[in-house]
Amino acid sequence: MVQALMRDNHAIVDSWYEPFLWDKNVFNRDFNLVRQAFGQMDSISVEGIYQHQKLPLFIDSPGPFLPNRYLDELFLPGQDDRHLVAKFIRANGRIRLLNAACQGILFVFIIRNPVDSVNSIMGRFSYFGGEFHHDDYPRFLEGIRHRYPVPDPATGDPGDMERELMFWYYMNRYALETFALEHIPVYRICYEDFLARPGRVLQGLTEFLGYPYHEKYLSLAGEKVGTVTAGPELTQGELSLMKPYWERYLGLIRDFDADRVPDLSEITGRYRILPGDEIRSRGYYGVTPPKLVREIDALKREIKALKDEVRRNASKEKGESHG
Repeated sequence: MVQALMRDNHAIVDSWYEPFLWDKNVFNRDFNLVRQAFGQMDSISVEGIYQHQKLPLFIDSPGPFLPNRYLDELFLPGQDDRHLVAKFIRANGRIRLLNAACQGILFVFIIRNPVDSVNSIMGRFSYFGGEFHHDDYPRFLEGIRHRYPVPDPATGDPGDMERELMFWYYMNRYALETFALEHIPVYRICYEDFLARPGRVLQGLTEFLGYPYHEKYLSLAGEKVGTVTAGPELTQGELSLMKPYWERYLGLIRDFDADRVPDLSEITGRYRILPGDEIRSRGYYGVTPPKLVREIDALKREIKALKDEVRRNASKEKGESHG
């Protein structure tokens, strides 16, 4: 949607998807032209993954992590007439870093309810990226315990679904707190409210981006881009696990400019509810797309080689400075 708005107002627009994981050049087209690239090894950015693992998941002060050559190349292409739209899923803890790295950056923050958000990723990928690199859950848990009074997981040792719910809540909470504390300009969208009143949300979005509003933009609201979850279902146990996060969701969007947010029964009414208290293991841990299975070890070797090279260069520079 933002990509289409920008392309309607600028001659040159780069579009990058999750550059801490995917190669920026692969996804610099309309999404419907590149969706197949998610299963291909060439689509992965080795340097992006290295930067992701090098940087903390939660950055309270960006100073120690700047300058960053990768972010400079991402945000500063050296052409005044070139504009960039970048979609991040795993960068909510790095808002301060992105804001400091790119002068004039504008944030559009979209939040979707936890039931649909988490159910849509289960079996496809993990917020913690364990299918591509070392699982982020341990350092995520360390990060949130350093900042919040984290209650014990409802399931004891949290399974796949509760981990993803924890990520959804604490990352969204941290991002919203960052925007408020740092007074960072942001246009906040509640996804369910956007579906209910797309015209008003799009008018606010175009105004925030500095573009004139046209009625033709309403057609963007009805376009389905990306994977659509077919036949969603939950067990009674999974629904019980999600209910407290629904209440937390309502707390996060309490001061959003949203006319209407559906209640939980409206959301779950679209689901087939299965009997039983089972919380199924439907996560992506240890699973990779078939086209990547053969090459994932090669990716890990490339990342290790890149890390080794960085360490060698750092040691060399240190030795030269002493000399």
